[in-house]
Amino acid sequence: MVTSLQQFIKYCKYLLTAANGKGHGIHSPFVFKFVVDVLNDERYFYAFETIESIVNTDLNDKKFNRLLFRIANYYQPNNILVIDETLGITTSYVALANTNASVSSYFFHEKNIEKVKTVMSKFKIDHHYFVDIIPMMKAYDLVYIYAQNDLQLNNVLKQALSFLHPQSILIIHNIHSSKEIEARWLQLQTHTAVTLTIDLFQIGLVFFRPESKIAQHFTIRF
Repeated sequence: MVTSLQQFIKYCKYLLTAANGKGHGIHSPFVFKFVVDVLNDERYFYAFETIESIVNTDLNDKKFNRLLFRIANYYQPNNILVIDETLGITTSYVALANTNASVSSYFFHEKNIEKVKTVMSKFKIDHHYFVDIIPMMKAYDLVYIYAQNDLQLNNVLKQALSFLHPQSILIIHNIHSSKEIEARWLQLQTHTAVTLTIDLFQIGLVFFRPESKIAQHFTIRF
């Protein structure tokens, strides 16, 4: 893992090099629309109050969880896979963004499942399921991975890339948390199926849209 000082320096470089967070100067219509309609959507959704009145999250986590909600709300993915260890909070944001979706959670540490069940039961989410293996036969529209270490991320990506389709969205949290994970993120950008990535420093978004003939990689301030 990188030290706090190294992380701060990385973040400063990100702020200096990232594209304008309001969309100015972004020539990709798809990315511009994402920035305007999703990244800068300032609406307050009822689901935010539902979750945040029950569980406490720090301001940074709240910022990104609300963004994940807006992504799921805007693109309306039908099949969602969440690979996370944050005790159901992130999953709850994503699940409440589209109550018609099928949301599956996979945990590396089974001991966390009971804690997650306790948290999610408070939100009365009935379209969420726990899986003890990552299903290989299902096509997912949205996959969220909380990267804890490079080995874990690499193993998940090997599986995840096989069940993503051209309209899928892959979201990876902690893309700059270590040199190894950062290298994995850069390697992912060279994958033949990847046509577009967006680096928001804390999370990275990966798209596979076939209309993008040349792969494009954006770093945007958020």
